[in-house]
Amino acid sequence: MTIIKNDSIHCSNYSNGHLILNKEFILIVTIATALAVFFIFDGFILGDSIRYALGVKALEQNNYKVLPSVFNYEMSFGYYLVIIWLKTILNFQGELSRLMNGLSAGASVLMTCFLFMFVQSLFNRRIAFFTCLSVLLSPAIWMLSHYGNPNILGMSFFLGSLFFLDKSISSTGNSYLKNIYWISFTLLVFTAVTVRMDMALAFGAYFGLIYFRRARITPDIIKLIGALAVALLLTYGLRYYIWGNVVDQFRGALGYHLGSRLPAAQIFPSIIKNLSLWMVGANIFVAILALLGLRRFGLKSGIVVLFSFWLLPFLIYLPFQGMDTPRLIAPTIPAICLVAMGYLDHNFESVKKKTLFMLLVLVLAQMGPAVFYYPAEKFYQRYAGIKRETPPAYPLGLIPLDHFRLQRFVRAQDDLAKRIAGERNGNVLIIDFSPGVMYYIYHLMVSRSVFSQEIVWCDNVRLKKFVTKENTFLVMDKDINIQQRSPISTALQCPKISVNKVHLSPFSGEFPFDKGKLYLGEEELKSLLENETSLFQHMREVIR
Repeated sequence: MTIIKNDSIHCSNYSNGHLILNKEFILIVTIATALAVFFIFDGFILGDSIRYALGVKALEQNNYKVLPSVFNYEMSFGYYLVIIWLKTILNFQGELSRLMNGLSAGASVLMTCFLFMFVQSLFNRRIAFFTCLSVLLSPAIWMLSHYGNPNILGMSFFLGSLFFLDKSISSTGNSYLKNIYWISFTLLVFTAVTVRMDMALAFGAYFGLIYFRRARITPDIIKLIGALAVALLLTYGLRYYIWGNVVDQFRGALGYHLGSRLPAAQIFPSIIKNLSLWMVGANIFVAILALLGLRRFGLKSGIVVLFSFWLLPFLIYLPFQGMDTPRLIAPTIPAICLVAMGYLDHNFESVKKKTLFMLLVLVLAQMGPAVFYYPAEKFYQRYAGIKRETPPAYPLGLIPLDHFRLQRFVRAQDDLAKRIAGERNGNVLIIDFSPGVMYYIYHLMVSRSVFSQEIVWCDNVRLKKFVTKENTFLVMDKDINIQQRSPISTALQCPKISVNKVHLSPFSGEFPFDKGKLYLGEEELKSLLENETSLFQHMREVIR
């Protein structure tokens, strides 16, 4: 191992291209595996995970030609292929959530391995260890590592491609080995963008890495562009082979986002909100350390150029409202943690026990948010009149505590949805304006024989209708319904539907729910309808 100086940070260059196992690597992989196994979620978390599962079911029942009709196919069509492929080779017959969550957990371990090897090849084992540890403990990565979502799988392949690109441009001699590195890089890029198309925004990191290495910049950039072109051709070729076109779906998705998520009056507030969520997703304290590191290293330093090329393309998400920012910016978190840990390692050279010091900083970074979040949560619930505890979608206090709070909440929602979906006596109207509405739809589609499903309009109120052998279910979800003056009254008076059971699900923490009583009685329904206008005005304010 040769130690060289790069922008005042010690860099290591492994010219032989082999992985050098060490205790730090073994320790961080052990930690990643333990977290993946112990904290994996039981069941579906959030609505998107269920939508992907419903897409898998649709593909299995039909064929790949229906792929354009499933959720988020234009962005993550490869994720569906991976899930179905795993189900086939493993002969998997259990709950689909277990397979999807397990895949994410395994991908988080693979991501940790690639990230450690990549950072170790740039700097040293200590920075690599603490970069991986801070990534694993960032709220966004924590969530993505423990429930079914394509982001963490795409990230693992992307970080693997970074590692092989670094080996391609930094190793000397043995052209046969370098060719293997380039082929591995191309295949990993192809897999990453197939699983998650917006992983292409992270391509800037490849060019930043070439600048960082200051190798043969022009030949390496030409090879890089050629490899990326091949990877994208493979991706689009696979898309065309499956459903016969490439571009049409992108135009529709782009038009939807531009039309519904980019109102001119909300651009500046959205930027502020999304930047805040970006820092929360990475861990606020670690993000601040990264900002200090950028100032300390200077704009022309290799690590800052690598960071900037890696991160800046993701700024495209900032003006949009209603986006899941922590999940979307997750691929930038390794870059943020790398600069933050590089700053700690370099700026505190005088500290004798630097490893212990960096570990203490990470502990404080985890404890700090809890000091502010939990009191603020109680104050907000009292101010907003919320009578039920609702855990955050992403950890905002202590990560393990928020994890188990969300797990309990999800189990309760899942149990409630199973009981309602199992109703066979009478037609049911389900009212739910939270992401939990997907649990009802999933259990209806999986556990019941649904003969038909359609959208029913009652004035401006939209209902999803599911017809089974025994009865009919109508689901009133958020969409435009929350904006209506009296959506429940409108639906119950609609001549197109006939229901004799009304289930009001707890949403946004508003309604404590007695599990012994699944449906509203006459007096409860009468009281609800009398106060419906003021209730939904309050709901709109809380959700906003």
